[in-house]
Amino acid sequence: MKVMLLFPPNWTPTMPHLALPTLTAYLRERGVEVLQRDLNLEVFDEILTQDYMQNAVARLQSEYGAAGRSAQRSSRKQQPHPDVVKQLLQNGPHLAAQVERAKSVVRSPAFYDGPIGLRSFQVIIDCLELASLPYFPASLHLQSYEAAGPVDSSRALLQLVRDPQTNIFLDIFRRGIIADIAQEQPDVVGI
Repeated sequence: MKVMLLFPPNWTPTMPHLALPTLTAYLRERGVEVLQRDLNLEVFDEILTQDYMQNAVARLQSEYGAAGRSAQRSSRKQQPHPDVVKQLLQNGPHLAAQVERAKSVVRSPAFYDGPIGLRSFQVIIDCLELASLPYFPASLHLQSYEAAGPVDSSRALLQLVRDPQTNIFLDIFRRGIIADIAQEQPDVVGI
């Protein structure tokens, strides 16, 4: 039997949850072939890149204009505050240039140097805000994810997961994770 275990977003990427590795070890000890994926970490790793940040800025420019003021261009029911859009459009290229270094610092002993670690942490927080804005009102944070709508009904959840305008994870999953599951052809997928 082949089992694929997936840990979904959103959990703090700095402290991975131990349930999946524990279950993986238990199953492997009993002779089960297990493929383990931390999709939470993979999503953060994909989003916190220079390319992703540059694409987020381009999407904001396309939707709101270069100055971030023309919300009339957007077809969204809910609009982010124009000042937030303007600020992230202005800071976006700078954040894109810094994100890879910030991610590297957080993964290294340099993170424990107060000012360096704090600055890198702030860059990551700002980058997540930038990455989320094209999916407004959905919002991805280090500690949480705020969906664009109610998550207390199956019908609403199904609408949210299929909506490319508000589901920050959809494109990432379609481009890689779903194809990987199909390629591996596991007997069981555990999420």
